[in-house]
Amino acid sequence: TERSGVRRVQLEKVTSLANAAKQFSTTSTAIRTFNPNLKRTPKGNLAEGQTLLIPDADVASAALTIPDPGSGVLSTRFHVVKAGETLGHIALRNGTTVATLMRLNHLRKPMIFPGQELVVTGKPAARKPAKRKAPRPRSKRSAAGN
Repeated sequence: TERSGVRRVQLEKVTSLANAAKQFSTTSTAIRTFNPNLKRTPKGNLAEGQTLLIPDADVASAALTIPDPGSGVLSTRFHVVKAGETLGHIALRNGTTVATLMRLNHLRKPMIFPGQELVVTGKPAARKPAKRKAPRPRSKRSAAGN
């Protein structure tokens, strides 16, 4: 039997990064490192149906990521929201402001959820481009008047 340092698991339901790490006996950082293109829900949870690479404990502890200094990865820090925390509390502990946290995480409202992963410093979180709305059809009345 060939020995592998990682295993593939498919998420059967939406879950937070922290819960997935706990379920698979690893860390949030290990999951992020081995799965750079995680699919997220609008609330920041991991989307169901995606396959994750989960490193063994030995592989995760031996893995050394050396980010490109120009990429900004060195200065990006994350925080996993715990029950009862607020954006104000998280901002205060990380020496930033609520407005900055909202901008970094593309939040429209200052609403967060336990298990949600927030960028607290560095580059903004990855964001899908906004879908453009189709132009509204002109009504017959306004078209007739022209």
